[in-house]
Amino acid sequence: LVEGNAIKVSLKRNLMPEVLMMNKPLGVICSRTDDKMRTTIYDLLPDAGPKPWIMVGRLDVNTSGLILFTRDGDLAHQLMHPSSQFIRRYHVRVFGESKPSMLQQLLAGVVIDGKKMRFQNCKLLSQQSDGVNQWYEVEVSSGQYRMIRRLWESQGMKVSRLVRVAYGSLRLPKGLRLGDTLLLSSAEVQALMQEVSGA
Repeated sequence: LVEGNAIKVSLKRNLMPEVLMMNKPLGVICSRTDDKMRTTIYDLLPDAGPKPWIMVGRLDVNTSGLILFTRDGDLAHQLMHPSSQFIRRYHVRVFGESKPSMLQQLLAGVVIDGKKMRFQNCKLLSQQSDGVNQWYEVEVSSGQYRMIRRLWESQGMKVSRLVRVAYGSLRLPKGLRLGDTLLLSSAEVQALMQEVSGA
């Protein structure tokens, strides 16, 4: 009560989960601790506050780019669940001579260790002057371990750089430096939650 009048407090802002985006550098481990005393992704996060940050999926030590965190366990689970089918977009530099038939195979699917894996989309971005290094943009709808590297390797190609540039509708901002974080706006979080509910 304020001067005898009941005041309604809006909790809408407090109910909106916090979501943090990071531009993960190469060489950083996606783990809370590391026996070899290497830098972990949690070393780069701002103070967790009353609740710890939960990592949404992971990137291997040799992959850089967009990774998400939230304090909301339910949202983290929904974002990572296989049924969500969130599109993950990567820029990948491969070494070797690619052929149209090879790209068709990667889109159709390759059986690796008894599981069929494929790219949802794959397009050439640029080719270096030596003719054997090319940058591609690829999309996958699952986060299987080393999936992108293993798919290219199945075609005799070697991945020399891998950068995640988008997760669903969220894109890595060009101005976000390696190791830096960005707290998503309420509108961005709301759009992400709508994607989850529509999955």
